[in-house]
Amino acid sequence: MKSTIIRYGILFGMALLIGFFTSYLIFGSSPDNYRKSEVVGYSVMIISSIAIFFAIKEYKDQRNQGQLTFFDGLKIGTGISVIGALFFAFYNWVYFNWLNPGFMQEYMDYNKAQILNSGEPQQVIDQQLAELAQYSDLMSNAFFPIFTMFATVFFIGLLFTLVTAAALKTTPELKQE
Repeated sequence: MKSTIIRYGILFGMALLIGFFTSYLIFGSSPDNYRKSEVVGYSVMIISSIAIFFAIKEYKDQRNQGQLTFFDGLKIGTGISVIGALFFAFYNWVYFNWLNPGFMQEYMDYNKAQILNSGEPQQVIDQQLAELAQYSDLMSNAFFPIFTMFATVFFIGLLFTLVTAAALKTTPELKQE
């Protein structure tokens, strides 16, 4: 089980790194491309999470004689999700520190402009700007954005894990006497 988790966890993490770095190379970091990058980013996370299905299926079919408990599927998928999320957290640490160190401020400025140009009533704009200011305080902490990215990938992986473990679990056959 451990080798399956490590192998597919690395596969999941590498798929994330390749997908996000390719997106960065294609779209860059211009605020004009934030929406496209967000759609591509979540798509990369979801597509990369398919590694969890293949890992659980391989474990069941090739390493455990076609048997799988929900708990075994949960352990495998959770382990893979942690490894993939660690890869993605590392990527974001590199991104925020070297590839685009001004990203957080640019992103906050972009969101502020979106709110100000939304056409909403002033009361709604003021409320949204206050919420953005609180969010900005959180994002100014170097650890928080990286943790958020870790948690996002982990949560998506956990959803894939729950569905896959439930779908592929087997029930022990009852012996007839």
